[in-house]
Amino acid sequence: MIGMEHYDIYDQNYVRLAQNEGKIVLAKIEVLDHLEYTIYEITDDIIIDSENYSKTYGQGIQGKFSFQIYNHDHKYDTNENSPFWFDKKIRYYKGLKDRYTGDIYWFSKGIFTTTGISQENDIISIDCVDKFGLLTSETGGACLENATKIELGDKVGQMFVDMLSQEKGNGRPTDPINPLIDFDTRDIELGEDIELSTGSYFGDIFTELANSLKCRMYYDNVGHLVLTRGSSDFEFKNKAPMWVFDDKATAEYISSSLTYNFSDVKNRVTVWGENFDGASFVGVAENDNPKSPVRISLVGYRVAKTMEDMFGYEQANVDAYAEMYLKMKSIIGMSVKLDCTMLPHLDVEDVILVRNEELGLDNVRFLISEISINGNEMSISLCNVDNLPEFSEFE
Repeated sequence: MIGMEHYDIYDQNYVRLAQNEGKIVLAKIEVLDHLEYTIYEITDDIIIDSENYSKTYGQGIQGKFSFQIYNHDHKYDTNENSPFWFDKKIRYYKGLKDRYTGDIYWFSKGIFTTTGISQENDIISIDCVDKFGLLTSETGGACLENATKIELGDKVGQMFVDMLSQEKGNGRPTDPINPLIDFDTRDIELGEDIELSTGSYFGDIFTELANSLKCRMYYDNVGHLVLTRGSSDFEFKNKAPMWVFDDKATAEYISSSLTYNFSDVKNRVTVWGENFDGASFVGVAENDNPKSPVRISLVGYRVAKTMEDMFGYEQANVDAYAEMYLKMKSIIGMSVKLDCTMLPHLDVEDVILVRNEELGLDNVRFLISEISINGNEMSISLCNVDNLPEFSEFE
């Protein structure tokens, strides 16, 4: 039966389909042009169960994706005409199909670029990284050919736009899609001249600046570079849950386990920087949340590696960097792993509720810190929102 196709739509019909044990799991890859318009789709040639997708909470690169396809009639030969050659981009969709109505709900998992390709007989294997990889050493592109100065008074938003608009040598901009930058962030002016050395990758520069502004930075699932402000306690404790997992009541819940990676847990971080005159600034962030099981008063100091802030020319910047750094270390260090049926709408930074009697979880609010998809199997790693360090809601 031929039904309707829905893209990135979360409604009651989707929820009913996701809870149905008879749903059909699908995958689709769109080959994109340099402006990220769809040229054609690949569905039947994807080798079943070859997809391996992961997305981890962090700054910059979050998503990685690998898969295999059949090279029927030499459609995907590994040469310059391949859709997976240097600088080419694809969009990866995961979907659910209703076997009775034919309706399909597709959810984009991001736009990716190739980092490696190999061929054995008529099977081609492709490794990809999300679009931020185009700005880093992952692909070897988007780095400064000459030393550059970011001048006092330059605005953050314009700096991002100018760098992403730089021509790459093939007549195309580094990224033709405009970034999404918070209104109150784009007009922030740099407080000092910053020298950027030859060979610096755009991604490293962007990450340093985002940390100094206590901003999250990543590519969203439709291909925009996002720079957004906010802090852990406000964002995650007030987000509406995107799903409720109940080990007694729902068919989509398979299993769960509780894991604490003690070596990865940190509750104190230090960041330092200096200005043009040589004055130094040190920022320290600590987890003193009385609800956190890894607060300093309970387990003592768990100290992370000291970081240097490229934009640490004032106290506010190193303080913000320290808070952002501690937030990152807290989220990845404590996790509950949950195996579930395919729920393609879920994404990193979504909040869910979990009820599990054996683990002592009663409507506990969790942040999704990582998503893994292997073929039609899905698992998510979660961080208890109450365990996160508490900072002021907004600057």
